Amino acid sequence: MSGAGTSLVTFKRALRDNLRARPALAGVSVLYALTEDETAPEAIWFEKAETEELSIPSLRAGKLHLQETYDLDVIVQVTLTEGQSQEQADARAVEIFAELQQELAAAPQPDNDIQWAKPHEWKHVGGKLGTGHGSRFEIKVRVHARME
Repeated sequence: MSGAGTSLVTFKRALRDNLRARPALAGVSVLYALTEDETAPEAIWFEKAETEELSIPSLRAGKLHLQETYDLDVIVQVTLTEGQSQEQADARAVEIFAELQQELAAAPQPDNDIQWAKPHEWKHVGGKLGTGHGSRFEIKVRVHARME
């Protein structure tokens, strides 16, 4: 990407595509955003993003250079049906979360504008869902980009 603006869309597309290509995530629905009709029992999707820092490190005639750092919320969710335990749901969610961590370690620069991307913090929610169990990680991925 070039021309400033933000690297957000480019980063989300690249990470989505890279996660879809990981063999350990076969069968996991990896989405740009959650849709109302999405019912996959295992899914990863992106939610909100917030800038941490935005700056213009240099100005040149006719060209804007922009540096940004933002946190992107990445959701990992597993829903299991009757007969499966909370422990199983949590364990599978951890496996999927680990694949996200491995992908960010393997390709911290999925695009030319991205300087680095890494998990920054996470929150876990789990519990009974109807006759099954659910496990959800809400992960903040911190991204630093420089666009010219």
